[in-house]
Amino acid sequence: MAKRIPREALDYLNRLLKKLKLSLNEDKSKIAKAEEESFDFLGHTISFSEDLFGRKHKKHWNIEPSKKSQRRLGKDRKPPQEQWA
Repeated sequence: MAKRIPREALDYLNRLLKKLKLSLNEDKSKIAKAEEESFDFLGHTISFSEDLFGRKHKKHWNIEPSKKSQRRLGKDRKPPQEQWA
C-alpha cells in the first residue's frame, strides 16, 4: 500500500470513473493507511490483522460486517417465532 497516492494515479482513477459515468466525491473520500488502521466500506469493516492461529509474522485481510450494519441487522431482524409465522 502506498503512503501517498501520486497525482497521476488519481487522474487515471478519475478518467476511468468518468468512462463509467461515475465520480469520486473528494469531500467524502479519504486515503487510509489500510495496513495500519481499519476502515469501513460499503457496510463492511476491512482490517489487516494478526494470524488467528498465533503464527508469528503472519497477517491477513479481514472483512466483516461493520458495527453499524450489525446494529441495523439486529433492529430489522424479527424474533424466530415471528419469522416463520
